[in-house]
Parts: sequence; C-alpha cells; structure tokens
Amino acid sequence: MSERNLLRRLKLGDTKAFEVIFSKYHKKLYNYVHSFVRDSFEAENVLQDVFISIWETRHKINEDLPIGSQLYWYARNKSLNTLRKSVNKQHYIDYISRIHTDTDSTTEQKIDYEELNFFMRKFINDLPERRREIFLCSLDEGLSYREIALKLDISENTVDTQIRNALDFLRDRIVKYFNLKSTPKSNKYDGS
Repeated sequence: MSERNLLRRLKLGDTKAFEVIFSKYHKKLYNYVHSFVRDSFEAENVLQDVFISIWETRHKINEDLPIGSQLYWYARNKSLNTLRKSVNKQHYIDYISRIHTDTDSTTEQKIDYEELNFFMRKFINDLPERRREIFLCSLDEGLSYREIALKLDISENTVDTQIRNALDFLRDRIVKYFNLKSTPKSNKYDGS
C-alpha cells in the first residue's frame, strides 16, 4: 500500500492503517525520542503521546508530506516539552528541598518530603484563581514565562510577579503550618 493511501485511510479513521504506521515507526521513533530524554520509561511515555496525538489529530494530517517526517516533528516537540517540564519540575523540587534543608534537624525529623509535597499542593489550591493558573502553567505544564504570557494574553512581567507572589505565599504557609523558622526569601525560580 502506498504511503499516500495509508495516510488517506488513517485520516478516515482506519485503525489498520494506524497499526501499520505504528509498527513501521515505533522502534525508530523510540530511539529518536530516547536521544532527547535519555530515559527509557520517559521515552515510552513520550512515544505514547506522539501516537495518541497522531490518532486524535488524524484529520489534520497532510497527505502530501511523508508520515515519517510528521511523526518525527511530533516526537521532537513532545520530547522538548517533556524536557522543559522536567526542568521546571526540578526547580520546584529544588525549592521544596531548600525549604526543607533550611529547617533545624529536629524539624527535619518531623517533616518528610511526601508530607511537605502534599501540603504544598494543598496550599497551591489556596492561591487566588488567576495566580494559581499562572503558577500551574509553569509547574505542571512546563511553560516558560513567555509561553504563559502568550497563552493567557498577559505580560511576562505579570507572569513573573504572579509566580513570585505565589512562591512567597507558599513559603509563608509552609513556615506557619510546620512552625518553622522563617528563612530569607531567595526566589531563584525563574520558570524559563
């Protein structure tokens, strides 16, 4: 079957065409994605997202372009988004760790990381709606300040201010909730 015919059948929702494409490209795409994310489990997750996206947006597939190049385009974008999220997640983990390590040793014994993370998420829900939306765009979606500004039609300065205010609020809530010594503010989280 020609590639154009395969793409045409895929666009019409033919699951057999999808299976042929999956079988033909899965291993190649896995290696490509793994070269970005450097983790087998994460590479499989990204690859799953790629094929789900292809299926869900099959009506938009360009029959004039090789399916391989379209798949590699999806794989590249999904891989880069995954990397960006992992960087922002690492900022968040570092921030939590900074709060945790700034406490005295007796307090450290009382608070474990999971509990702190649970309450951090709870406190995030207490943020004003717009501030929470902005903060979660950075934390959960891995968007840069610029991407958040474009997505929400606000200025990057507003994004920066809202995220800094969110971090101040979260630090204060954690300090009060766990009866910790107040630590100097050092917002190194830049979301980019």
